[in-house]
Amino acid sequence: MHDLTSYQSPLEAAVFHALEIAPLAVEALGKVDHLFDATLRRRSAALAANIDAGKFFFDRDLQDLTLLLEPITAAIERGRVTEIIADEHCMSGSWINHSLNNEAEELRRVAAPLMALHRALMRIHNVLLADQAIARMLQSSTG
Repeated sequence: MHDLTSYQSPLEAAVFHALEIAPLAVEALGKVDHLFDATLRRRSAALAANIDAGKFFFDRDLQDLTLLLEPITAAIERGRVTEIIADEHCMSGSWINHSLNNEAEELRRVAAPLMALHRALMRIHNVLLADQAIARMLQSSTG
């Protein structure tokens, strides 16, 4: 069996991946909207509508998703717990354990599709920038 992505350009593969994971991100938006103010709720609804309609406006959606992730990541960070664990077998006498409390861990799990979509949109953005840079380089070397 052939891997169909091997026949795609990097841009096509990145767009396909974003479209593939987008429905999970819409579902996640509904689970985290309690963290948003009215402005972010409107942005969240607009992003969900774009995804549901199969329309991506990659740069704008990337900006909106970046804004939507801010209160989510802040809430996760507030749930970060740092413990010093005494250990007689450790050379320094202890070690540090970083973890999340239960609420923050659940929020991280629920928001994972949003973070994955953000990474996918960043990849599209970067592939487009790379294509533009390559085109400029080719143009300047031949011109």
